[in-house]
Amino acid sequence: MNNYKNLSQQDVEKLFGSKIKNLRCVKKLTQEELASQCKLSRTAVYNLEMGKGTLDSLLKVLTYLEKLEPVLSSLEPEMPTSITELEQVKIHINQKRVRHK
Repeated sequence: MNNYKNLSQQDVEKLFGSKIKNLRCVKKLTQEELASQCKLSRTAVYNLEMGKGTLDSLLKVLTYLEKLEPVLSSLEPEMPTSITELEQVKIHINQKRVRHK
């Protein structure tokens, strides 16, 4: 597993762009072709690959490249695997609740 938490935001953006470009190349698409399929400009795809794209562009490209679902799924919290872990989560949640009078 890679450790990305030590990277700067700019490095993460560039890495993300590089991964988008690699996905595009694996699918044998030009920037123009990907842009057309995503209803974006070629410049928007270029900017995304340079780590400067918008969230809108990123979501459209990930959707077209069939990578949005895995990204969203990876953001799901891990579920407790035992009754003990579940009880600990319940205790933690109850401790965090704010009671209004």
